Amino acid sequence: MQRIAAWSAPCARLLAPCILPCLVAAPSLGQRVMVPHNRPHAQVALVNIRAGALVDGAWIDVYATGNPTPGNNALKDAELVGDEVWIASSFWIYRYEARGDRNFIDSFPVQDPVRSIEAQSSAQGHRVIVTTTDALLLYDTDANPLGHIHIHGAGDTLELEDSMLVAIQDDNRIDRYTFSGQWLSTFAGPSLPSPLGILSEPLQLSCRRNGNILVAGDVRVYEFLANGDLVGEYDVGPFEGGVTEAVSGQLFVPLQNGVSLYDTRTQLTTSIGGLYFGQGRRVGYYDDGTRSPAWGMGQ
Repeated sequence: MQRIAAWSAPCARLLAPCILPCLVAAPSLGQRVMVPHNRPHAQVALVNIRAGALVDGAWIDVYATGNPTPGNNALKDAELVGDEVWIASSFWIYRYEARGDRNFIDSFPVQDPVRSIEAQSSAQGHRVIVTTTDALLLYDTDANPLGHIHIHGAGDTLELEDSMLVAIQDDNRIDRYTFSGQWLSTFAGPSLPSPLGILSEPLQLSCRRNGNILVAGDVRVYEFLANGDLVGEYDVGPFEGGVTEAVSGQLFVPLQNGVSLYDTRTQLTTSIGGLYFGQGRRVGYYDDGTRSPAWGMGQ
């Protein structure tokens, strides 16, 4: 879910032309993503979704190195924050070095259950949003608190150029807010002009290279235009709650029995072996495969 300050005109996603002014990461070559999982225990996997291959299922072993030790089925999200990786469990944020051996830095508690993390761009001072069930908690990159925005029931945020989207997970809708937290409008939901007819528990928001918004719901993936019009909904299989677009245009999604690439044109799913998932997981962008081996896995 990383949204780095990597600009193209009029938006930056995958370093490719977009029609929506959104600020997001730019995977282009190897396109590696982080996926929190909990089997055999709390770890973060690194997956090369361009190659369709698992790089390392225990790329960061939070169970072995984190303090306090997270419980089973605890990890919720992983996000690249500058030269660090922040990993969310239900009530703790764990900070690791993104370079080399990915050493544990420290952790800090969060009062309400955490659902996601978003690192925003330089336009927003590189602030980090930790979304909980009761508020958006704001931090700088050194984990110093900057305040909060009270939004009950939120699940995720997505930085755009002039505003941000907030998935109101508990109310089956997506709203648009100013960066200071003023409500602007409802972007989508809960009712949709679709066979299903309802936007069900929006869990993760991401932006496609064409500027469309992807929404991971609790049972399927939705796609919207920049104005909130529904483009389509995709039954990707036994879904587990995260989504990002691969360079190929396929959707990378965690499923109950692994991770897969889903082709929206053919409706075919290609499995990537080596991981098992039993809980909903968000997907965090790591890099485009161009970093030196000092950053970790070279695949």
